[in-house]
Amino acid sequence: MRKFYFVLLFFCLSISSVFSQKRIVFIGVDGLGSRILNKADTPVWDSLASQGSYSYNVNAVLPTLSNPNWASLLMGVSTSDHQIWDNKWRKSDFEERTFCNQEKGNTVPTIFKVMRERYPEGNIAVFHEWKEFTELIELNTLTYSFYEKGSGLILKASDYIVKEKPLFTFIHLDIVDKAGHTFGYRSIQYKTAVEKADSLTGVIIKRLKAGNALDSTIFIITSDHGFNGKGHGGRSKKLREVPLIIAGAGIQVGFRLPDGLHNYDLPVTLASILNCTIPDCWKGEMIKELLESSEHKTKLQ
Repeated sequence: MRKFYFVLLFFCLSISSVFSQKRIVFIGVDGLGSRILNKADTPVWDSLASQGSYSYNVNAVLPTLSNPNWASLLMGVSTSDHQIWDNKWRKSDFEERTFCNQEKGNTVPTIFKVMRERYPEGNIAVFHEWKEFTELIELNTLTYSFYEKGSGLILKASDYIVKEKPLFTFIHLDIVDKAGHTFGYRSIQYKTAVEKADSLTGVIIKRLKAGNALDSTIFIITSDHGFNGKGHGGRSKKLREVPLIIAGAGIQVGFRLPDGLHNYDLPVTLASILNCTIPDCWKGEMIKELLESSEHKTKLQ
């Protein structure tokens, strides 16, 4: 076991009461590079950042493609460890592979599996616009999965959160990535899509507030990669730098997270917040700086 796990154990014990009864809503905005946020009007995300902790230069893994980066955001390791190198990957590709001392055919454990093992009866839900997204998730780990393209996905997700109160909800939005591939990074359509994704986040917040579910919710906003022209996959900063915003009770308020974070640090952090056992093979580090001190408590507005 990695030498810093005793530190994580201390943090898990110290914050378990703070995060008890809390729920996480993870919104993954495909194709949202950080640089567009200097140009787009994103009042909802700006508000979450001011009420929580944030960074606009979290490092995506290489290659800057969706499958490798969503895998890292879920599996707590880099591409060289999870071995998912492109968007053509499917579960069947790993039928004869072994990861983390598991049986053949399993990927590196995802945050979904880690949460399921810790909370066998917990409600874990995924709403996604990319049909193949759930290829990354182990079978029998989700309570509910829903695929739909368009704004209706957000309405479905927010209704489900208010009614069912899931422990963990992952929402994958594809609107920004689609605009980038169709019109390009510098297009008004890409900027408009970013602003639309921001407003859809606002829809969720509004519905949760109306359903008295906001105070118990921690929001996460992040992405898999940025854009260069109409594509991605290269090594440039505009492709690798993605935002990370985490806001809610128990999170440091208005705090800019340190430089040098990697996207695969996030699963370790989420597992720690929810007092889960961290797999030995995960390589990420807990982002301990985002935990608020006692004098900086606040509620999402």
